[in-house]
Amino acid sequence: MKRFYYSAVIFTGFFLGTNNLIQAQQVVGVAEAIRMTLERNVQIKQAELSKDLAAQDLFQSKSNLLPDLRASVEQNFRYGFAFDLTSAQIVNNAWTRTTNGSVGSSVNIFQGFQQVNQIKANKFQLESSATQVEKVKNDLVLNVLVNYLEAITNHELMVASEDQIALSKQQFSLDSIQFAVGNKTIADIAKSKNQVATNELNKVNLKNSYEMSLLTLKQLMEMPPETVISLERPSLESVLVNAEDKNAIDVYQKALIRQPDILKSALDKEVALKQIDIAKGDITQHSI
Repeated sequence: MKRFYYSAVIFTGFFLGTNNLIQAQQVVGVAEAIRMTLERNVQIKQAELSKDLAAQDLFQSKSNLLPDLRASVEQNFRYGFAFDLTSAQIVNNAWTRTTNGSVGSSVNIFQGFQQVNQIKANKFQLESSATQVEKVKNDLVLNVLVNYLEAITNHELMVASEDQIALSKQQFSLDSIQFAVGNKTIADIAKSKNQVATNELNKVNLKNSYEMSLLTLKQLMEMPPETVISLERPSLESVLVNAEDKNAIDVYQKALIRQPDILKSALDKEVALKQIDIAKGDITQHSI
């Protein structure tokens, strides 16, 4: 009875463990991988924080055009000799109190247009930071697509390598039989055995490439490395249906307008030109 109880416990534990493993495995499609990457990736959050900082820099540069206002109040207590303004006499051993206050303001009248150019530079910098967010998203989507297709390709090649191993082993068995009857030489046997080892090594390399692609994909999606996932093979028919017939010139012209890298480079150039104007304004200010 105890033996049956222990067997039931072991079987139940094995079943639950297998069930948890099945539940933990997550099937990820290419659209789901892109969505999780755009929602979780830290690079996007860092780019958005840089954009917020650029917005604050623009606000601060605009605020610098306003006049500043300063106010101070000072109060002093003193014990000893003092002059009483009421009686116009010098009094001894008396407490005196004095209160002073001041209010001041200043504004820059001319500073070589440095502040105006700084505002323009910060505007371009804010637009550049916003474009950087789109650039990061675009790069992440491309990386997800590349690693996703790489993983699927490596998995298909790994499955095909198993067939190659089976065929090479079968060929090795046939060559061994032929060698036993004298129709094959030792060199033929060595060649067949070497082919089996080569195919097995190829399978190991493909498995490592597949696992590396999965690990890179998990890092992009900000998933724990121990998470078990399987990739959903995209349907070729749906890709062909949604495909558009475009020539290379149209793709190139649209890339010049839409690619975040090109837009960001143009905005960074404008920021650099405004920085030059700011430096020239500093020279003009000192010369005046």
